[in-house]
Amino acid sequence: MSTSKNVSFTFSVICLLICHFLIITMELPVTLAYLHFGEVIPSSYSLCLYWIYMNYLLFPSSAWIMAIASIQRYIFIFHKHLMNSFLKHYIPIFLPPILLSIWYVVLIFFYPCQQQFDYTQAWCFGACYLNEGLIGTID
Repeated sequence: MSTSKNVSFTFSVICLLICHFLIITMELPVTLAYLHFGEVIPSSYSLCLYWIYMNYLLFPSSAWIMAIASIQRYIFIFHKHLMNSFLKHYIPIFLPPILLSIWYVVLIFFYPCQQQFDYTQAWCFGACYLNEGLIGTID
């Protein structure tokens, strides 16, 4: 394997490791506390928003990074000439997590609906936008 291929693929793996590190350090402690106590401790509105945002952002970002890394690995092996620029390699890795973070900030924090959190349910029973017809279906 050439050095440029190795560095490019290593970058994708490092991005995936960073995403999983964030899951383990930011989302998993809240989930484990919920599973241990059977409810969200402490039962606060801001913790529910944080938990929902981290869960909805980090897991899809991880899946996107894995998918992009797999596609790029295929392209590196069979179509070397297609990934010859900086933008063609780095934009697909960074764009989906950035767009997901904007999407979920708008939907979770600014969508005009009344949040009704149930502290005995996982993810405090989710974000209120999921109960809306079109937006809930799109997401």
